[in-house]
Amino acid sequence: MQALRQLSRLPWLRRGAQLLLTIVPLAYVVGTLVSNWQVLSQYDWHPNAARMLGALCLFVLARTPLPFSSDRAFSALGYALPLRTVLRGYHISALSGYLPGGLFIGRPVFFGEHGVDVISASAGIVMEQSMLTAAGLLCSLPYLFLAGAGAVPNLWVLGVVVVPLTLIVFYPDFINRMVRWMLARAGYQDRGVNLTSRQLVTMFLLDIVHWLLAGTASYFLVTSVYAAPSRLFPILASAHNLAAVLAIVIALTPGGFGIAEGATTLLLTPFLPAPLPALMAVLTRIWLVTARVVLFALGSLLGSPALPKR
Repeated sequence: MQALRQLSRLPWLRRGAQLLLTIVPLAYVVGTLVSNWQVLSQYDWHPNAARMLGALCLFVLARTPLPFSSDRAFSALGYALPLRTVLRGYHISALSGYLPGGLFIGRPVFFGEHGVDVISASAGIVMEQSMLTAAGLLCSLPYLFLAGAGAVPNLWVLGVVVVPLTLIVFYPDFINRMVRWMLARAGYQDRGVNLTSRQLVTMFLLDIVHWLLAGTASYFLVTSVYAAPSRLFPILASAHNLAAVLAIVIALTPGGFGIAEGATTLLLTPFLPAPLPALMAVLTRIWLVTARVVLFALGSLLGSPALPKR
């Protein structure tokens, strides 16, 4: 924590960190693709280019609602940043998620130059990830109900999902107290957190849109290399969401590398012939990274003019 505070006070160090957090994740991603190249080269496949492009476009679109959710978190913490700044910062710092702890470094570094202290930026991330996880669980229910029939009791699944959703979305004081407690532990006892029910519902709905688009993108990607029947759409789409939620919750590796791929392979194995589940795990990672790179480029084009606060 002290290192993050020191980072926020030194402009030259912040700029160096920004450069590092851009170059290193890209190099890491390239290395990952190279190490998995044998899997791709050995599979005899005839991809549908239109569906693959459609999947990429949907993955890009799936990430577009997320900065607006981030904007609500900043607002709850007392910051009124220009929306253009939030969009640019969110997409530029997204690649830092592929470094150990990078998500909690890249974004604070960027928004530190716009007056947001590192603790508030980190608290915003916690709020965002909580809502994203809750929405992701809801969008994973089709897989748990349809694929896990008999293995997981439906009422138990509903209880695990609905109770946290009710607490998080309809009782804003629950998450406000949680974030205030975290800020107090970091030495910011007087920091206000005022997430309203309206803000939480808006964040939740934005995250639902993200998961629906991401799940659809995953289905397009699967059907670009395999003629999966349309009846599998809810299972294949929600399998992607469940794997992504597991990667967020477990959070042991940068960007969920390994966890997301393993979960995707496991969840798709009952429905796709070998070696398609493993191949789809690799392809999904490539498409997700490419979507972030596309948005990184678009975010860079936005520039950072001094805009009036809203």
